[in-house]
Amino acid sequence: MERTAAGVMVALLLVAACAGGGSGEADTSTCVPAECAAACLAAGRAEGVCVGDLCQCSGILDAGAETADADSSADADAEADAETEADAEAEAETEDPCSRFDLAQVPGEYAGTFLGALDYGGLLFPLGGDVTFTMEGGGSPGHWTFDGRMEGTAMGGLYVWSSGVQGTADCETLSGLFYDGTVDVDGTTYHFEGTMTSSFEPYVFPDGTFEGACTDCPDPVTGNGTWNATHL
Repeated sequence: MERTAAGVMVALLLVAACAGGGSGEADTSTCVPAECAAACLAAGRAEGVCVGDLCQCSGILDAGAETADADSSADADAEADAETEADAEAEAETEDPCSRFDLAQVPGEYAGTFLGALDYGGLLFPLGGDVTFTMEGGGSPGHWTFDGRMEGTAMGGLYVWSSGVQGTADCETLSGLFYDGTVDVDGTTYHFEGTMTSSFEPYVFPDGTFEGACTDCPDPVTGNGTWNATHL
């Protein structure tokens, strides 16, 4: 069926190539070389020449050459897409992170929560509470300092946890310390210290982490967890 349809198409193309100039008289029909060649090419033949009033096609187009041309075009398109993507990534990398902020709105009070655990010999005891701190200008645009507190409970709410927090932030990250951390256990005060970090999105620290250890416990005790804070 497919071969029959192809034969009909070739016949139609060749008739068109050999048609006359529009007079409608068969005896004035002539083969036009350019139209003959075009008709043969469209029919998948390499060339077409006029033999008298007839258009004669010969040869077969090189399918490999057509495939190579198509592959070359596809490669060029892929390279252009890759260049466009690279340009977009480079532009994103060079974007000023501080452009996301109204820098005048960054200083002020921030508050959130922390949640973690103390690890005592493989036994985990919940640790959690509130984080509050004040952000102030750090001496140059896009840089700030912060100072505040972590207040909560440890050992499943049995004991009070308290520590100071301080550090610096820029338009992308926060880096600081928790210090003078204390837990009172049966009249004895144990001390903790460690580090805290977070990314900085406009006016919120969404994914903070902290980790540290007891500095004077009789046995090793470590602590870690997550925290967040938002501009009030």
